Amino acid sequence: IFWRKNNPIVTKDSAIFVLGDASGSMRGLPYTSLAASYMILNEATSKLNIPAEYTLFTEVAVPEYYLVKRFNERVSSDAILSRMGHVERLMGNNPDGEALIWAAKRLLSRPEKRKILLVLSDGQPATRALGDAHTHLIKVAAEVSKRVDLFGIGLMTDSVKDFYNQYVIVNDPNELDKMFLNILRKKIIG
Repeated sequence: IFWRKNNPIVTKDSAIFVLGDASGSMRGLPYTSLAASYMILNEATSKLNIPAEYTLFTEVAVPEYYLVKRFNERVSSDAILSRMGHVERLMGNNPDGEALIWAAKRLLSRPEKRKILLVLSDGQPATRALGDAHTHLIKVAAEVSKRVDLFGIGLMTDSVKDFYNQYVIVNDPNELDKMFLNILRKKIIG
């Protein structure tokens, strides 16, 4: 999948950050598919030696962020499953705007020239914070996309088109892994 015959071209100076929605609506097949995708991405980015971080975000009382895999960390598929399993019981709202700010700061602190931020969500932002979460996400996404290659990934929803200039809609959770690999192929591998 990752190598052109006799001529692999890999953009080395890149870092990838995946921000996954861990709201209550992601329970079941969407969350299981996200875990499988993280395991496949982990294998691919490790083989290509590309720094990648996989995270989850939710909100019970306040926005919460969980590191499934840190940049430059080597983890097994079992570790990914274990870390995601701990978060599954905590699923609440999805403060997308706040999570995007948090993720962008982490990614922008990286030394690589190319920074790719993938945001996976299955719906509209929902937060306990006062204010308009939709307008906030639109503004944050516009600012972040000036500094990183930002993609919204809509899982069985087209709502990402309202927030992200670059987006992909995945109607079958079982297709998440292929979608992630296609983005990796297009953005990292020439």
